[in-house]
Amino acid sequence: RVFVESAFTADEVATGLGISASRVRQKRLAGELWAIPDGQTWVFPILQFETGNDGGPTRQVRGLDQVLKQLPADLHPVAVAGFLRTPQPDLFHERPRTVIEWLRDGGEVDKAAAVAANVDWYTV
Repeated sequence: RVFVESAFTADEVATGLGISASRVRQKRLAGELWAIPDGQTWVFPILQFETGNDGGPTRQVRGLDQVLKQLPADLHPVAVAGFLRTPQPDLFHERPRTVIEWLRDGGEVDKAAAVAANVDWYTV
């Protein structure tokens, strides 16, 4: 429930990213934005965004859209968050980095996407 309570609404994402609400919907359906159903609507976990001084989203973490597309569509939100927050041995720069750290630090997007694609979600 904490993901839902701290997440952005579709309107907040649209405003923050400077795109239309329909474009937010298209990105959600394409698997480019991580969204969690909340009753009759969808919310977007803060973890995937860079935020401004007002706490609102300013852009999605660079390359994360390509990583998200590699994850199973029906993956539980806790599993998605766990994956994004867990240091990955294949994303190593001085120490294993999380996907978010790797992308924010300028790491190769293809390498992070490959890590996501190669996780065996059924044995984790």
